[in-house]
Amino acid sequence: MVVMRQLARRIIKSGLLVLMLAGTAGAATYKYDDSAPFHWETASIDVNWDRSSTSYPVDDDKQVVNIGFSFPFGGSSYSQVRIISNGILQFGGDQNLHRDYQNAALPESGSDRAIFVYWDDLNPGRGGTVRYSMHGTAPHRYFVVSWDDLPDYSYTGVFNLQVVLYENGEFKLQYGNGNATGDSATIGVQVSTSDYTQYSFNTNNAVGSGTAIVFYTDRPHFALSVQGSVDLCRSNAVNVTVSRHNADHSIDAGYVGTVELRTSSGVGTWSNVSGVGSVIDLGGGVARYTFRVGDNGQAVLKFSYPDPAVTNFHVHAGSVTEHHVEDPYLTFRYGITDNAADDFESGGYVGSTGSLSWASDWIEFNDSGGATGGDVEVVGDGGDRALRLSDNDGGGEGAYREIDLSGHPPGTLVTLSLDYRRESLENSSDYVEVSVSGNGGSSWRELDRFTGPGSDSSYQSVSYDISGYAASNTRIRLRTSSSFATSDFVYIDNIDVSIRTPTCGIDHYAITHGGTGVTCEASSITLTAHDSADGSAEPGAGTRVALSAVDTGTGTVATDASWGYSGGGSFAVTGGGQAQYVFAAGETSVQLWLSRPAGGSVNIDALDVNGARERSTEDPDLTFLPSALRFYADGVADAIGTQIAGKPFALAPGAQSISIRAVETNTDTGACESRVVGNQDVEFALECRSPATCVAGQSAAVAGVAIPGNPSGSVGTFQAVGLNFDNSGSSTISVSYSDVGQVVLHARASLPATVEHAAAQIAGSSNPFVVVPAGLCVEPVAVTGACISGDASCSVAAAAGAAFDLNLRAVAWELAGESGADFCSGNSVTPNFVLSGIALTSQLVAPAGGLTGALAVSTLDLAGSDAGSLSFSQSYDEVGVMRVTATPPSYLGQSLAASQSANIGRFVPEHFAVAGSSLSAACTGFTYMDQDGLGINLTVEARNAAGARTRNYRDDFARATLDLVAENNDDAIDLGSRVSALSGGWTDGRFTVSVADARFARAGSPDGPFDTLRLGVKVVDNDGGLSELAGRDMNAASSGNCSVAGDCDAVSLGTTAVRYGRVNLGNAHGSELLDLAVPLRVESYRGASQGFTVASDDSCTSLGGVTFVDLDGSDDLVPAETCVWDALNLSGLGCALPGAGSLQYGALAAAGVFNLHLKAPGSGNSGVVGLQVDVPDWLEYDWLGVGQQDPAARATFGIFNRGDGIIYRREVR
Repeated sequence: MVVMRQLARRIIKSGLLVLMLAGTAGAATYKYDDSAPFHWETASIDVNWDRSSTSYPVDDDKQVVNIGFSFPFGGSSYSQVRIISNGILQFGGDQNLHRDYQNAALPESGSDRAIFVYWDDLNPGRGGTVRYSMHGTAPHRYFVVSWDDLPDYSYTGVFNLQVVLYENGEFKLQYGNGNATGDSATIGVQVSTSDYTQYSFNTNNAVGSGTAIVFYTDRPHFALSVQGSVDLCRSNAVNVTVSRHNADHSIDAGYVGTVELRTSSGVGTWSNVSGVGSVIDLGGGVARYTFRVGDNGQAVLKFSYPDPAVTNFHVHAGSVTEHHVEDPYLTFRYGITDNAADDFESGGYVGSTGSLSWASDWIEFNDSGGATGGDVEVVGDGGDRALRLSDNDGGGEGAYREIDLSGHPPGTLVTLSLDYRRESLENSSDYVEVSVSGNGGSSWRELDRFTGPGSDSSYQSVSYDISGYAASNTRIRLRTSSSFATSDFVYIDNIDVSIRTPTCGIDHYAITHGGTGVTCEASSITLTAHDSADGSAEPGAGTRVALSAVDTGTGTVATDASWGYSGGGSFAVTGGGQAQYVFAAGETSVQLWLSRPAGGSVNIDALDVNGARERSTEDPDLTFLPSALRFYADGVADAIGTQIAGKPFALAPGAQSISIRAVETNTDTGACESRVVGNQDVEFALECRSPATCVAGQSAAVAGVAIPGNPSGSVGTFQAVGLNFDNSGSSTISVSYSDVGQVVLHARASLPATVEHAAAQIAGSSNPFVVVPAGLCVEPVAVTGACISGDASCSVAAAAGAAFDLNLRAVAWELAGESGADFCSGNSVTPNFVLSGIALTSQLVAPAGGLTGALAVSTLDLAGSDAGSLSFSQSYDEVGVMRVTATPPSYLGQSLAASQSANIGRFVPEHFAVAGSSLSAACTGFTYMDQDGLGINLTVEARNAAGARTRNYRDDFARATLDLVAENNDDAIDLGSRVSALSGGWTDGRFTVSVADARFARAGSPDGPFDTLRLGVKVVDNDGGLSELAGRDMNAASSGNCSVAGDCDAVSLGTTAVRYGRVNLGNAHGSELLDLAVPLRVESYRGASQGFTVASDDSCTSLGGVTFVDLDGSDDLVPAETCVWDALNLSGLGCALPGAGSLQYGALAAAGVFNLHLKAPGSGNSGVVGLQVDVPDWLEYDWLGVGQQDPAARATFGIFNRGDGIIYRREVR
């Protein structure tokens, strides 16, 4: 048999039998697209082959496994799938497809409901692994099966193939490194012999390494479009186009609705680019976008990611999700990064896949098996190879590798990253340690431990900053703990040591100055490094910038110009009009000084060692004049620093005395002299540089006179201000500006002729300076959101997780010492404030020791159209009182302080939910009224809008109460008041009831039975009905379907039976020569028509002892003359029972009846004895109309009924 099987394989392999049937289909449910993105997924659970119903265990074998979600396939849904060794998945009943090692063209009988990933004669018994895993969260879960390094039955070479089942019903076939070409395999899907899609059959090169094929059905879906990679050196953001598609892949231009976007990595932020609708960034890579009519089914969003990574996008609205052909993977990377890497695909210790070379191979210690054996070795795992570590002697084994990291400039960031996966680690002392050494192994610094107990279903990615260990002999070490065993494994893959130089983020330089200078003194110039988004960036310590002053008339270097500087780095003059500056660590800008006694206009050129230079739009000309108006701050020219909107510049903080001086160059000495003394009108104007326009209604003032604002580059409107110049030609002026931004003050004056001077027009400009807001105001829009007391007495602001309106605005100075909530009290808005990436965080105020909740909107952008104030929809996912802190990033190169709101709250649960419940009866299926035996287990949770428990719902913040309702057979009579009240309280957002002794009370007279008694729970929030109980499905006070009527007010906990019961003891009589049976039974009330009947299903009731009593003082039988036959002495009046015997009076009823017998007193002992039975309270009964009592009766010996059937007898004489 084996010989014939090998021969058949050889015939096909050698091409003697080749069928080229690629791309055939029957009436196919599925289509395919082989342009799908390839991305190998991880699988970690080994298939456990059945080894049954097969002639070749493991080789031709199967296992049925749980998928982890309901997978739609061919019109049905399946929660399990059969993994077949020969590259097949099969759903539903077993068709013995695993036995069929010989592939065939589709359709093939006995091969229904199957996905043929690569139907070939594969043999896991010869090596390799077959593994599966489920990943993701609903509705984006996916199930992976990987056949890794699997050999053919009889030929050399291995195959790597994979199938990914997506929750939306699509599935992807992938082919990794190996021999999978399709030359002896069937690839496709068969629902039935009349419904199949064949991709290829015995077709060489049908697939290859990196091939991915998605099978799908036509359905509405979402499509995403992005570029393949993002260079983090230029930007950490990318535009993502999200489109709603019809089933035929055309855009659904009429689509409106809200979609949720997620990233596979759970990291990143979202914002709007050109969508008509709105984006709410929820944090953690999650956002919601609402499509509007004007979107025409397509919106462009911006996605930002902070670090190098590969991520994938998920989008859904209800059951409609992304199409996996139109859902690419996106790589974020640094463009200027060197790295040494090893992905272990070399199969040894020599692998090097980065741009830098390692200084050594991997070197084992305490193990000598090499890369292919021992406890430390390179093995196949999940379609790739990885370094696997275990330990058989507890000595701590592992490997290290060395790299030369010397020669990089200060500020270089060195990052170690790797992927790891744990397998079967049993306890916390089992771990693999990651360490680094900066001195060739003389000493080590532990970075991390991959510890037990646990196993990972997929690889985890980690990274560490090892910049402080960069040396010529840096080493990376992986080592097992001393308790590590041979059954413990940690897999390491994709080790990468990246060296990111600090010049990575520089895109260009910006040059700012006042525009005019005077020939007798130097003018201030600021050189600022910018990234591609025009934000400030650090060039990095050691970055050298060459500077040149170029004459605008000749286009050549102005050799008569001279440079100076004031900065933290180093400076050198390299020639006339030329200089060099070397940035210090942490610097983003430097102040330079340039003088040109000859006058004229120059333009500044800047070029660093990495090729970054000035941007033309941020490089104005500087004109040196023989006379000019110069602005001074504290006596220093061109030195106006950062100021605060609305605050006079002369007041703290940032106090500066501003003055203006009419300066003229002495033509003989070249020194500066005053041009004006005494009273002189000077015209002033404000130029808005960034933003480029001023906002109407905002004012700047000089010496108490309002001056006009002008757009950038077009200063034409001035206002005259009368000044008095002292003998030095200087006039101190008060200055203020109500708005924010980078601005420049301009001045001009018409000077009359004097004895020394001819009439002249002079002008001048200040250095560009930044005016910042005094702070940010954060407050709820609604007054009810304020919570002055900061405790549970506050009014309700919003439900946890539900939307409420919050306002963020930038405001001007009003009073000294303001902070936080002070900025919300009368401060005017600064409408020119534009800033992206303002971080929003929450801080818990109450309850004390509670859990701080999360804000839905964690970052906010204030755009120009917001005019400095934005009201937006926010939510907070916990209960209690909190504050919101707004932390702005750098604004025009200036640091802004964080601002915290006043107390916001009180937040309450959005709803309540029954998290679990069960009922139990005292006896089998029922409980007697008044019996402390009704079991109720119930957990109710306070939850937010997303359905998560609000753990802060406790103490004074928990006001809700729980009430039980009860209704029998939907009769609209609420019996809840007869069920004992629920005890308990709220702890961490959860109300838990677990009682086994609840009671259903008796009424004044027997009623019932309640055989279908439905119990339910109501939750009353005692907060105005804002938080309702979810899932309500009953109303005990009404009949019919309450969901139709819309009046459901409780959640059903289930049904049970409750009855009115009693124990009945009957009178008995008989011969004194015979044992006497005494009727003793449990009865339940069955309604007015039946009354009390034997509780034939009661085998649970236990009674106390039987007492002999003289009920009326007339009994003439002495109790000692009889006894209760009770071999086990359960009654307390037991006497020996002859023979083998059986229990005559037991502790438990049998079908509601007790076998109570009295022993015959014997001849001559006739008479009466009184009996009383001690019964449970709930089985007592009002036998005499005076209250509940134990039952009593009489047993009479000496009278009997012969039972001979004679009706009449007469003596005949």
